[in-house]
Order: sequence, then structure tokens, then C-alpha cells
Amino acid sequence: MSRFLLRFTFFLLLVYGGLCLAMYIVQDSLIYYPIKTSHKNDKNAVTVRLNDEDIVVAYQASEGERPVASGLASEQMSVEQTTTQRSMALLYFGGNAEDVSLSLPLLAKAFPRVSIHAMHYRSYGGSTGQASQKYLFADGLALYDQLKREYQTVMVMGRSLGSGVATYVASQRPVPQLILVTPFYSLEKVAQDQYPYLPVRLLLRDKFESYHYAPMVKANVLMLVAEWDQLTPLAGSVKLKQEFNAAQAVELIVIKQAWHNSISNQPGYLEALRRFGAR
Repeated sequence: MSRFLLRFTFFLLLVYGGLCLAMYIVQDSLIYYPIKTSHKNDKNAVTVRLNDEDIVVAYQASEGERPVASGLASEQMSVEQTTTQRSMALLYFGGNAEDVSLSLPLLAKAFPRVSIHAMHYRSYGGSTGQASQKYLFADGLALYDQLKREYQTVMVMGRSLGSGVATYVASQRPVPQLILVTPFYSLEKVAQDQYPYLPVRLLLRDKFESYHYAPMVKANVLMLVAEWDQLTPLAGSVKLKQEFNAAQAVELIVIKQAWHNSISNQPGYLEALRRFGAR
């Protein structure tokens, strides 16, 4: 091989190595897009202390439930001591760029008799700390445990990135119903499809391996998938469905003419949630 080819090959390897290093350094900014608008002082929000951080939780009281009965200890509210648990709550985990406070009205339409609690991830919506898989998982479990002390039943729902959190929580806790919207097989698979020229397996820290946790889930599962999803394609959702226990009730519904971000705008989306919630 000529000296020129050796130098050129070395140059290409140097550029490729630099690209890999850059992607490793900036990967968190490609996964997490924190909503900086603070909701900690909203009337429909409480701040709870989870794992040494202040986590903002947006909530919508169910029909007939007093707004103060959020079921959470906070800086703004104290826990109302009751001798009986309230009926049902929904714990919602949003997408990587979602303002979950804005999702409350639609969720309330879908589940009018359920108290909605949506977690603003660390660094989102006024929550402190830094988002990562480790902390999203830990905070999700801690919030579920707080709600379970106040409610007889806690459903879990996750959208996009939140589907990874929701699947993990449902694998670790006795969740009766799990809803996954635009879910992925793993974030590693999504990243590999987006960057096929990079060694994603070696570079990615937060892999959100939903396929690993799915077999441990005992809940009834509803999967809502966008027909034209360009980020978490239908094939990945179908593959994830196959990882759940064969004895489970796992329903996958394709929302027609929907993209990844527009799935909740389609009428079939709300209808499917209502039907699942009525079971």
C-alpha cells in the first residue's frame, strides 16, 4: 500500500474516531429535550421529593375527586390522611420533548374517572436534577410507590421515550394495566437505525431495553402504534409485542394515517384509550 493510501486511511480513521467521540459526548442532548417552562407553581401540579430531587408532577383530579387529593406529599400540599384508599390513578410518562402538563386534558377525556399523574422528568418542567435512564427508572418506581399508598389501583402509561420507563415500572411493580404509545424495542435499536454507520452498542449509555423488561410484565397491555411512524417504526413495536408473556392479554392497535408526533390527534387514539380504560 502506498504512503498516500496509508495516510489517507489514517486520516479517515481519525475522523471516524472523532465522530464517535463527539457522539458519545453529546448523546444526552440527542436523547433528552427538557421542557424548560416551569410548572411547579401551577394549580394542577405538585412538587414531590424523589431520590433527593424535586420532581414536578402534573395532575388532573378524577370526576368527583377534590383537586387537593393529589395523593402526593409536596412543598405546596400536605398528604390528606384517609382511612380508605381512593379508587384509581394513572401514572403517565411522556416523550423526550413532551410537556406532560399539556397532555392532561386529553388524558382526562380518555379516563374521566381516573386521577391522572404525569411526571416531569428531571430537568423538565421545573424538576431539578439531570435526566438519565437510571434516574427516570428510579423516580418512576418511587412515584408509583407513593401513588400506590393512596390509590387501590395504579395504571401506567408511557409515550415514546416514556414507554421505556413505563415498561420498566410495570416489570417491577404489580401494575394491572399498561399502555404503551409509539413504543420501541429498545432505544439502542432506534439509534442504530438512525446512525447505521456508528457502533451504537458501544457508545450508547442509556439503552432503554424494553424487550428485556417485557417478559416480566404481568399487566394487560395496550400498544398504540402510528402507521407512518418515522422514529419508532411499526416493526419495532411488533417485535416488542412478541417479547411479552404469551399468556398475557396484549393488544396492538395501529392508528391509521398517523405519524410519531401526531398519533394523539387521530380520533382512533382517544377511542382506543377509552375502550381500554373501561375494561
